[in-house]
Amino acid sequence: MTELAGLVQMDKGQLSRKIKAMVEKGLLRTATDKKDQRVQHLKLTAAAEQLSENMMPTMETRQDLLLAEISEADLATFYSVVDKLEKASKVRDIP
Repeated sequence: MTELAGLVQMDKGQLSRKIKAMVEKGLLRTATDKKDQRVQHLKLTAAAEQLSENMMPTMETRQDLLLAEISEADLATFYSVVDKLEKASKVRDIP
């Protein structure tokens, strides 16, 4: 959970509730690790994979529309700033 929460940048409690909701909707399966009972393995169901496949063209079209008027240079600057903010957000020691 900690690893996934870090990847999606979401609070562990909030992520846990989202996972529970996805399991209840039949979009996600969980399995407890055989060696470490604290570890949960997550797997998308066929329904979730189909949902993703159906949504992808719409999401790609929307992304293209959002970026249509932004130059490559502006995008590079934006991504650079986001990377710097992400690195700064991980600093735990405040001087």
